[in-house]
Order: sequence, then C-alpha cells, then structure tokens
Amino acid sequence: MRLVWPTVVLAAATLALVPVTTGAGGWLEHRLPRTPLIRDHAELGDGLLPWAAGPAVVAVVVAVRHVVAVRAGRRVPATDGGGAPEVPAGTAPGGTVVTVVVAVLAVVVAVGAVVTTVRIGDSGARAAWTGQVAEQPLGGSQGEPDGG
Repeated sequence: MRLVWPTVVLAAATLALVPVTTGAGGWLEHRLPRTPLIRDHAELGDGLLPWAAGPAVVAVVVAVRHVVAVRAGRRVPATDGGGAPEVPAGTAPGGTVVTVVVAVLAVVVAVGAVVTTVRIGDSGARAAWTGQVAEQPLGGSQGEPDGG
C-alpha cells in the first residue's frame, strides 16, 4: 500500500483542477460566438466535477481503511526487506467484501471519468475545428499525390 498517499494527493489535485479548468473554459466561452458546438462543450465540461470527485472519494476511503488497519496492528513486515510494513490483503476494515465493493466502485468512477473527459475533449475539438478543415487535402502539401 505504498501508493495510498500519492494516490490521495493526485486525486485531490485532479479534483482541485477541475474548477480551475472549467473556469478558464467559461472565460473563453464568453469571448467566442455562441454556437451549438461550444454550448455542448461547455455543458459537458460542467459535468466533469462529479466524475473527478468519485476517484478522490474512493482514494480517501482506501486511505482511511489502510490507516485503520495499520493502527489495529494488522500488518506484516515489508517483503522487500525494508520500508513500511504492509497490510495483508483482506485485513482492512470490512474485510474482503468491502474491499471488492471499493475496487468495483473505483473501476466504475475511473471509467466514468475517462469517458467523460474524452467526450469533453472531443466536443472541444469539434467546436474548434468544425468548418475550419477542408474535406479534401489541399494541393501542394508534402506526401500527397499530385493527382497526375
């Protein structure tokens, strides 16, 4: 469980950056012409905060269970000959059932966060590039056939 605290810090930092990012997007949104694509991108961006909160909550739950297990004396010497003692699998509060539930929840919120982030990025790319790119390659570019 060496990665408990870095995971909590990373999840908290990610959660803290969501309002910063959506704030910057809102600033830009009010300086661009209103289009349906920009509106869709902004709406999707507004939905990211709960998906960023999910991994942060799961990381805190894992950390709390780890601390409780360590304080309860449920640990064995580190297997690599040094470092902090490890908490054996299945000895955290709630046992294996809670561990499985937390793991499934972690996967669900991680997938949701990734899917939401990809959708936001795709909608942003569509908003930025729709109408800006020609359907066919422009003549004279390197690597393109001359057509003759």
